[in-house]
Amino acid sequence: MSSHEEMDAISNAAKNLYWRMSRIDPPGSDASPESKNLFNSLLTTIAQAAGQTLDTVVGLSYLVADDEGNPPNLSLMAHEWYDLGQEPESDEESDQLCKEKTNQGNELLQTNVEDEVERIFEKIGEGSHRYTIEQYFEMVLQGGYSGKVVEKEREAYRRMLISYKCYSLFEIATCFKRYNVAHSSVSRTTADVSEIGAIMDPFTRLQRREALIFKSPSEDIIASYLLMVIRNIEGLKAYDDWLSISTQSQHEFIASFARSIIPDDFDFVDGLDIPQKEKKKQYTALITPIRTKHSKLVEQRKRFQDLYFRFGPIVLLDPMFMYISPKNYPRASRWFLPVFKEVIKRVDGPDPGQTRYNDDQRFVTRVLQVLGGGNISNYVKDFIMENCYWLCDEESDSEEEKK
Repeated sequence: MSSHEEMDAISNAAKNLYWRMSRIDPPGSDASPESKNLFNSLLTTIAQAAGQTLDTVVGLSYLVADDEGNPPNLSLMAHEWYDLGQEPESDEESDQLCKEKTNQGNELLQTNVEDEVERIFEKIGEGSHRYTIEQYFEMVLQGGYSGKVVEKEREAYRRMLISYKCYSLFEIATCFKRYNVAHSSVSRTTADVSEIGAIMDPFTRLQRREALIFKSPSEDIIASYLLMVIRNIEGLKAYDDWLSISTQSQHEFIASFARSIIPDDFDFVDGLDIPQKEKKKQYTALITPIRTKHSKLVEQRKRFQDLYFRFGPIVLLDPMFMYISPKNYPRASRWFLPVFKEVIKRVDGPDPGQTRYNDDQRFVTRVLQVLGGGNISNYVKDFIMENCYWLCDEESDSEEEKK
């Protein structure tokens, strides 16, 4: 993220440019052709820069969308004259003010991050008891963790660090026996992702995976949870696919993918009787929100892959590390990234251990078998076996273990 100083400097530069342009004297009728050409060139440059800057600003606004996926109101359609006409501060005054704000902001941010990390670890110590199946059950049925986003993230870190006690299939089934799950949507989605995995071309495979991930979750709470687990795994696979194609192919993919998910909008622009240059602007306006959203997804998946490498399969069950809003925008609290870095730094050292990995692998596949049946359990187990960064437990549950 850009520093507070840099963001303040850009904001001041924009205001200063407006102030200077609003007070420029245009050449008179008796001005030389050279002066008129220079003035026309200035207007053209400013107009082009302002237009492209506006496109960029609209795209960036989607990176700070709220929990519903709505970007901030930039008041672009409001018939209002904004007071940007104050005389610009001197460079020295502006730089000093920016530095003071930056130092204050950095100190506050660091204090809050340290406090948040302490809250995560305050319940974690020697002899900490693992979470129970009842606690897992409550999380699933209430659609995730309780509280604000930052509180949900805190609980996600704790469960990742502590993990769950490993239960038998019988114990898990007993806990869930009063609840039914609609297998149809989960089974169908699991079959779809199996077909996607068989596609050889990474470009086509990535497009199918992204189309699946962009879908809205099911209304059924348990089916929604199972689909979330699938989205977690398909997100990791999509990240690998994304890295496997060239930069040029990545650029082409975004344009192709945008057209595939909003075809009516592109068809409308295709049919407009306007110059090609103007059409290109319209296409850019359609592609930019998809590009910014996908960029956030790629960043989110990179962090999730880091957690999977470090903590193993237990993270696949968590609803927060790949959290998306109801409108399918990746969301996190402002503390997530700095807290993520501090948590990784604090636990840097020996891995959780082979026993923990094996227990987590069994827990993950067993709860998914009880919740969604053999298809999703086998799908997740296959993923773990293919992406195992520790010694995997390759043996199936014995009859004794199932009881």
